[in-house]
Amino acid sequence: TTRWSNWRPASSAIGTSEVILLRALSSDPPHSYHGLQSTRASVCAGRRLGIQCVGRATTDIDILLLLEQPSRDRLQSLLSSLFDSTIVHSAAMVFHGISIWRCVGILKNQEVVIDLLLADSEYLQTALSRRRQILLDDLSVPILTVEDLILLKTLAGRLQDQVDLEKIRLRQDELHVD
Repeated sequence: TTRWSNWRPASSAIGTSEVILLRALSSDPPHSYHGLQSTRASVCAGRRLGIQCVGRATTDIDILLLLEQPSRDRLQSLLSSLFDSTIVHSAAMVFHGISIWRCVGILKNQEVVIDLLLADSEYLQTALSRRRQILLDDLSVPILTVEDLILLKTLAGRLQDQVDLEKIRLRQDELHVD
């Protein structure tokens, strides 16, 4: 486990909704949060870059999730205990073969956009099995390995992904990229 004390995301001060979501993913969530933690999940993509202090102005949290028979109702049920209000889009989007459910959680008038990427391929399930735990202050949070993040960003190929890959390349020794 890697420790990131006094962690703050690179883009801005972390919001209450994000803390709730990260706490739900942590290895020791409060009792009311066990629904999401009991699934196999990991923080990935933009927020994962922010955790590693690469610096990215992202407003959502991407979570890679292994979930049997995903549905709008099932996702709503998983997230409802975390927020005052949750909105799950009516269907998954598919981007480069990855199913993504867009959700919004609202807590105390703060909202967080959550993209749930379904680990529905052998590669994504393997990436999820390689996730690592890092300590963010007092939270042990699962994140994808840097190597799996590089693969996902390479596959996505968007301009922002190319910028992110360059930032990782410039810090690869510090980030311990294999």
